[in-house]
Amino acid sequence: MKTIKRFSLWFIAIMAITSVTNGVWAFDFTDGTLFYEILSGTNVCVVPELTNSPFYNPGNKPAGDITIPATVTHGGTTYDVIRIGWGAFAECTSLTSVTIPSSVTIIQIYVFPNCDALTAITVDAGNTEYASENGVLYNKAKTKLIRYPGGKTETSFNIPSNVTIIGRSAFAECASLTSVTIPLNVTTIDEWAFDECTSLTSITIPSNVTTIGGNAFEDCTSLTAITVDAGNTAYASEDGVLYNKAKTTLRRYPEGKTETSFNIPSGVTTIAFRAFQNCSSLTSVAIPESVTEINYRAFQNCTSLTSVTIPSGVTIIGSHAFFYCTSLTSVTISSNVATINLAAFYGCSSLTSVTVNWTTDAAIPTIVPSVFQGVTLSGVTLSVPVGTKSLYEAKAVWQDFNIVEGGGLAVSPATLNMSAAGETQSIAVNSVAAWTASSDRPWLTLSPANGTSNGVIQATASANAGVIRTATVTVKSGSLIQTVNVTQAGEMLIPEFVALDQTDITLPVGSSMQLTATVYPETDKVSRKVLWYSINKHVATVSASGMVTGISEGVTSILVVTEVGERRTQCRVRVVSDVSVNPVDKGLRVYVFNGQLHISLPQARTVRIYNVSGALVKEIALPEGDTSLTLTAGFYIVQLGTQVKKVFVK
Repeated sequence: MKTIKRFSLWFIAIMAITSVTNGVWAFDFTDGTLFYEILSGTNVCVVPELTNSPFYNPGNKPAGDITIPATVTHGGTTYDVIRIGWGAFAECTSLTSVTIPSSVTIIQIYVFPNCDALTAITVDAGNTEYASENGVLYNKAKTKLIRYPGGKTETSFNIPSNVTIIGRSAFAECASLTSVTIPLNVTTIDEWAFDECTSLTSITIPSNVTTIGGNAFEDCTSLTAITVDAGNTAYASEDGVLYNKAKTTLRRYPEGKTETSFNIPSGVTTIAFRAFQNCSSLTSVAIPESVTEINYRAFQNCTSLTSVTIPSGVTIIGSHAFFYCTSLTSVTISSNVATINLAAFYGCSSLTSVTVNWTTDAAIPTIVPSVFQGVTLSGVTLSVPVGTKSLYEAKAVWQDFNIVEGGGLAVSPATLNMSAAGETQSIAVNSVAAWTASSDRPWLTLSPANGTSNGVIQATASANAGVIRTATVTVKSGSLIQTVNVTQAGEMLIPEFVALDQTDITLPVGSSMQLTATVYPETDKVSRKVLWYSINKHVATVSASGMVTGISEGVTSILVVTEVGERRTQCRVRVVSDVSVNPVDKGLRVYVFNGQLHISLPQARTVRIYNVSGALVKEIALPEGDTSLTLTAGFYIVQLGTQVKKVFVK
């Protein structure tokens, strides 16, 4: 069923962008083994026999070892075979190898899906567009890995170091692979790249990857961790979960994780499409108030999920968001949700309770029947605020629930801003039933912490000697939840920037050098803690104190990031086998006097001056002796060969 679903989606997409004969793929003739479509008077394309799954009539699927001919003759005309079309070998489960001739210049996508026995794809050495190595298909330059055969039995694979792109469905259905090593040069992992790699247990995303396509890790049922190199500028990971770099978008929670509950980190604003799809171990997921988007199929087939609360920040629930969450019994939807898209709760057959808080006719979202299709609505209690039952009874679909009044919970304001010195502010609670209140941070206390009807909570923040901080006040009444976001200023400042005493160093293999980071402004009100990262740990490592050690020949960068504010800069590191590193020149002086930069050189040389962000300000050839330069006020890094000096011009 899954294969048919996937092929129907692929087919619709391809048909939308591809010019085809009579609106569908159609073969014009067969040589008894393969089927061909005539493209022109001299060229043909290898195609499947049929337009949809199973793509071939019984007995007609290509099987065994197939060699695609460079030319084929039909009706007295000899054609060049220049293309392998979409689905040409789809579901050919007995196909063991394919040899591609030099004449083929185009191989379309989804040529080899579900070829469970395919162990080798071989390309003629004379082909100008494609190449193969150990049965794996690449472009000619071998910078793009196009297809790893699904029937190969090896359990691990090291992608060659010159590959920069892992193509669409490159490793799809490779059920034997438990590990794949992605090299540093890879920048792109295309859609469906590792789809249905059911034995893959973990994957590490290197620092240079900037694009990960949708569904890249779908149906990886054994995948427990996606780890991103700390130097990656586009993505990040935490506890094996994939995020964008800022951790505002949760991209993918691995399907193979066995934890039963997960708290989405505060600060996440977007749950990406299919982010939790098929995560069948999860019984509960806590969605924070920071979330504003729950995208298409975000929780599809989370078959153990029992309850969900949609927080107040969310305004749209994407289509199929909780599709076939068959254990889901209760749903609480914030009054800020304005749109519930089609099939959002389709197939949630265990649903017994839905709690909503819309109080006006205009606020109640208009929904279509598919939103709750497969749910017996008459057996589901819809809890609505007091006095609003008639509004829901007049609304299509909502009217089919068992509507019960008695809900209703509101708090105000939605946000509080506290001073660094500490203060108390009020939160008004409007409720027709008993409620409780809690703070998720010890520095924010509440009084009272419960009530039986309308009331006022006094929220008190203690003095904050640190940096700005946040807390969430949660008020609950039955299954209704409202929150207040609290922000408190801090006495500590967020750093403006961080500078290194070296911006370019050379090390022999096995030697070490200490880097020193300075956080600005230089005041006790700024947190000075920094974190160190090596972009390529195979070339050089860095300790928690900034000690750099050369590992092997090459070039990398050492990144230093302030723990507060994430201000950053870096030092370029060259590791060599044997060299005199960073010699000290006698007679060399760099200093500031009377607002000018003075440089005294024992011999003529080129000097480079950078700002603290690493941007080159000036590059100048200076003569032997003293030279003075006029610069605008600020911090600068002066580089003379492998030596650097940090100065401040007033």
